[in-house]
Amino acid sequence: MGRWVAFVMAACAAGCGLGVAGLGGDQSTPTADAAGGDAPSLGPEGGDAAAGSRDADGATPDAAPDATDATDAPSDVTGPCLDALGPSWTVLEVGMANATCPDGSMPAAAISAPKAQAGACTCQCGVTAPSCTVGTVTVTHAPMCDQGNDVLQADGTCVDFMGDNYVIDGHHALTPPAPSGGSCTWNETANPALVGGTPHGLCSVAASSLEAVCEGMVPGGWGSCVMAANDVPCPAMFGKKTLVFDPNPGLSCSPCAPCTLDARCTGTLDLYADGACSQNMLLAQSPADGKCDPTPMGGTPFNSWNYVAGTSATCDGMPPMSMPTVTPANPRTVCCR
Repeated sequence: MGRWVAFVMAACAAGCGLGVAGLGGDQSTPTADAAGGDAPSLGPEGGDAAAGSRDADGATPDAAPDATDATDAPSDVTGPCLDALGPSWTVLEVGMANATCPDGSMPAAAISAPKAQAGACTCQCGVTAPSCTVGTVTVTHAPMCDQGNDVLQADGTCVDFMGDNYVIDGHHALTPPAPSGGSCTWNETANPALVGGTPHGLCSVAASSLEAVCEGMVPGGWGSCVMAANDVPCPAMFGKKTLVFDPNPGLSCSPCAPCTLDARCTGTLDLYADGACSQNMLLAQSPADGKCDPTPMGGTPFNSWNYVAGTSATCDGMPPMSMPTVTPANPRTVCCR
């Protein structure tokens, strides 16, 4: 009766949560919802499902065969325990997470209880800025900003005063135009690095050890387990069940709530020494904030000015919530004594 054998390393309580006592855990399939409960402890806290170990000399051992594939099962290994299991089960030994397999190879990675951590899905603000160059701007001046009422085009058109002998007044006031157009969205954004589960390692076992491991004869610190594809009931003699999956499960995020645009136009009144609003001839600026603001260089002759528009736009309020959905792949049932 052919079987391909894998070896699962896992975190344990009292030596091995799966350990000699077997894989603890729920008999039901974990939901794809990110708010899943605590994972069964199959390895040390903080273990890494993809992490391997090294031998004493620092070298990385050779990778183990894929412990999730039973197509290369030996056809001539039998025994009372193996025969009782049936062909769908693969015998495993279970040990500490991140330990090198007994034959010196690296384990194949798996996880159980996949779930998303806080921040796996967020809503990011996306803005299409409005235009602030539509319409006109009225400028007043004098110490109390109660004189003038000069009109400037919001599109930055330069007004030439060459020959008029104007000087910069000490105060100016101008209110920018209202924003025109613009929009925003809250965009759901996934962070797969914040999705994971309890890590395990699956290791191959020599054919000559299959029956002994199946019967529970394993080295100290190791457990006797079996594995089958999908979520299935455990054999009677292997009563402790855990579902494991491939590492790096899929992650999707629910849509974010609609966005309200928070936009306003800003800008400045720019005054120049020449009659063409040349940037290298800029003398002074006064902010377009609706207030009577002091203007530098008061009393200095100037010969042109224009309104230079600015825009401030963002998503209004706090970011909404986006709910994560975790989609694990390749479910397998691991049962231990």
